Amino acid sequence: MFEHHSNRRRFLLATLSTGVSVFLHEPFPVNAQDLDQGLLTRIQILIDAEFEVGNGKDGEESLKKIDFDEDEKMVARESLKERKFIRDFLKSRKLENELLNPKATVKLISAETRGNKRILEVLISEEAEVAGFMGAESKYRGSRRLQFSFNMRSGRLRLSKRVWLDSPEETYKLQASSTIKLPAGAIPLNMDEYLSNLANTQSKQNLGKSYPSKHDTNSNLKYKAQLGVTNNFVAQTRTLNRSAMSQYMIKWTGDDEGGGYNPKFIKYDNDCTNYASQILEAGGWPRVGSNTIKNSAADIRYWYTTTPLNVISPRQSETWTVAPMLYQFINVSGRATPVSSASLLNVGDIIFVGRKTALTIGHTMIVCAKSSQGKIFISQHTSNRYMLPLADSFARWLNVYSDTQFYTWKLKDTF
Repeated sequence: MFEHHSNRRRFLLATLSTGVSVFLHEPFPVNAQDLDQGLLTRIQILIDAEFEVGNGKDGEESLKKIDFDEDEKMVARESLKERKFIRDFLKSRKLENELLNPKATVKLISAETRGNKRILEVLISEEAEVAGFMGAESKYRGSRRLQFSFNMRSGRLRLSKRVWLDSPEETYKLQASSTIKLPAGAIPLNMDEYLSNLANTQSKQNLGKSYPSKHDTNSNLKYKAQLGVTNNFVAQTRTLNRSAMSQYMIKWTGDDEGGGYNPKFIKYDNDCTNYASQILEAGGWPRVGSNTIKNSAADIRYWYTTTPLNVISPRQSETWTVAPMLYQFINVSGRATPVSSASLLNVGDIIFVGRKTALTIGHTMIVCAKSSQGKIFISQHTSNRYMLPLADSFARWLNVYSDTQFYTWKLKDTF
């Protein structure tokens, strides 16, 4: 038990055997480090409850570790709904949880006092083993930013609100465009087929992750400038380097603390398509055009960025940073082929998240691994994920939009 005195302020932080409670007398203390540490402990227990749900329980055991009142438990249980939806969805498709022994750490990003509220923004870093895989490079890892509000009630700070700052819904809203729709005839990925195949092979041994070392050069296709675009590279036959794409994802899908953002590129709060473009470039896709070409930024024929370290006013084409625009660039570039069967996908292939009724696209992901049994795993930014099972990703999006559909492009190995 700790006690802090000042001329006008006094608070008491008590650690109980059942958890952590925060008692204080208004106004809040100038130095709130101990106070925030107590609140972070409460947040950690709530995150542990989420993982408990993912492992087939109800999360209540974790909540019992702390003296949440009934109002706090309502907020806590609301935060468990996504995990329950994913768990129940996988169970309904006769699929097992692929992410084993999950762990999470909570780090304070910022804290502020607003009236009788204490508001904390935190970074949640996650890690888990992936069923059937071994090695550090095959572990699931992810991060997300959350904001927690604690209100003063009866002399205590009580959890009153939880907001997922980089949630799938927020990502989609920022990336999707009401004017740029899916082109006519766009065929979604057949997730029913994929999930059924997974269920049929669930009991078979996973023999490991696929890192292609050879490339299919039978088609011997060349990328050609289309619609009168002047390219900033010499036309030639290029070979896609999927291994380089894989290594890029391994290195740059961490959180801020783990070096999850390549400093050579601009970092966006909504970074999914910017990150996907970096991976495509790592695999050998050359940029098309530059910011010196008039009106090129919003033209789907161009695809480029500039390095912020060397340019005073860096600019990017919208095709580099906005999901529906990248989809349109791929559609006219000839560098990839749309596919509807997950069996055709491999490391480096691109997956867009769309909505059937709205005909929009609002998120971009890349295949980072494929097992010998056909299980697909994705990498993404906002929120950052590596080795997230495709089935889990689909469930997460269905939890937000019931009309979710994935649209996939198989990259050409020569272009």
